Amino acid sequence: MGGSQAKEDARKYREGYPGLRDDPTADKNFLFYSNSLKSYPEGDLVENILKKWKGDYRHLEWNHSYIQWIFPIREHGVNFSAQPLQLHEADKIKSNPVLQDRVLRLYEMMLDFYGFELDRESKQVRRASNYAERLAHLNRSSHNYLRITRILKSLGELGMEDYKRPFLERLTEECLVHGTIANATDSLVNYWIPVLRGNAERAAMQARLRELGQTPASETEEDSDDEDPRARYGYRGVPMRHKRPKPDVPVRVSDTRDDQLGAETQSTTTSEPDAHQTEPAAEGPKAEE
Repeated sequence: MGGSQAKEDARKYREGYPGLRDDPTADKNFLFYSNSLKSYPEGDLVENILKKWKGDYRHLEWNHSYIQWIFPIREHGVNFSAQPLQLHEADKIKSNPVLQDRVLRLYEMMLDFYGFELDRESKQVRRASNYAERLAHLNRSSHNYLRITRILKSLGELGMEDYKRPFLERLTEECLVHGTIANATDSLVNYWIPVLRGNAERAAMQARLRELGQTPASETEEDSDDEDPRARYGYRGVPMRHKRPKPDVPVRVSDTRDDQLGAETQSTTTSEPDAHQTEPAAEGPKAEE
């Protein structure tokens, strides 16, 4: 997704998708969160996912159909068995304490996958004990950057907007201070921070970027209108070449089987997706996982 397209995508999200109508008959997300409907394909009931999948990093990496269910947004993703979130579903989830707790537990499951943990009282995100291994994996697994975009958007839709800035503050530190996920810097600047809905919070995060020598998305030059997008994007919006800055500091690479799998994922993400690897490797047009 080019700079101007990324800005438009973030703007529509922040403004609540003007003109997008609610479908009162669509209720898959509410049923899933109510533990009444299994995610599919290759899914399960939400309580089984929470109990069985947390810490199963191999499964969370290689299963590409669950993220659209556990963090629904108002856009289609690559799993068309999942339904875009409807406003009436979001209202029901926000008003139900049991379902709100499930949102947080699913958030904690994904934070653990990335090497973080949540302090619920302060909402702060800190490093988990296995952060070095997990952040090394995240640094080279760019399709997870799409997942983080989705997580941030979904938190805002499901009543958890105030959890987004602490997560972004942690991601900023890892990208630009410690260099553990420096490859994610482009996503941080152009996709993650722009989906903060509060103007003051977004401005504060952009100020922090400037302190760290990065130009916020709001100040970057627009894409050329006459650029042929096929020069950069191929099948389903997958970038033909995708380069990210190298980490500023050495990152320990684990020799675990999970990280070997992550390396294989990273090495194949620029090829045309097959039936089992359907999401694009990095941010691109309609590339929401």
